[in-house]
Amino acid sequence: MAQIKEILKIEQTRETVEDCLIIHLFQEGTFYRAYELSAWLCFRYIKQFKATHRQLKTEGESLVLIGFPLTSLDKYQAEGNFKILHNEDKKVDIKISSEYLKEYEDIEHLYNDFFNWKMCVPLVTSKKKQEYPYSKGGDIKQSKNIDEVLQEIMLYPLENKTPIECMVFLSEIRKRIITNNKNMVNS
Repeated sequence: MAQIKEILKIEQTRETVEDCLIIHLFQEGTFYRAYELSAWLCFRYIKQFKATHRQLKTEGESLVLIGFPLTSLDKYQAEGNFKILHNEDKKVDIKISSEYLKEYEDIEHLYNDFFNWKMCVPLVTSKKKQEYPYSKGGDIKQSKNIDEVLQEIMLYPLENKTPIECMVFLSEIRKRIITNNKNMVNS
C-alpha cells in the first residue's frame, strides 16, 4: 500500500484536463481505493460509490476517498466507462473517455467542481463506535428491541461495507441483545 503522502503527491501532479482523464487506484487488502480527484472521477463517471472524507493529521488538511472490491473492476470495465492503462503491483491506472471532460475548458473549472463535491461529503472526524438507534441505555422492552434490531439489520448497507465492518456490526448487535436480556432478567 502506498503512503498517503505518496498518493496525494500523485493526485496533485495533474496540470491539464487531459491529465485528469487518468484515475489512480491503489490496492488495499481486497479493495481498490481512489483518493481525491481520482475518487471524484470514479464517483462521477464510473459509479456513485460511497465517499469518505477524512481529516488528516496535518493541520487543516483532509482527503476524500472511495473504495470497491478488487473483483468489481472487471464488471465496471465491461460497462465501457474506462480502459486499463497500467496494472502494476498494488496500483492500477485507468483512463476515462475524453468525452466525459469535454465540458471543462480548463483545469480550474474541473478542480472547482471537485472541491465543491469534496466539501459536500461529510467529514469523518474520529473513529468512534457507531451508535445504533436501538441502543438507549439497555432498558428497552424486549419486543421493541427486537423490532429495532431487525430494522437496523435491514437498513445496514452490507454492499458498502467490508467483511470486518460487518463482523463489528454483528458483534455490536449481539452485545446489545445480551445486555438487554440481562437487564430484563434483573428487573
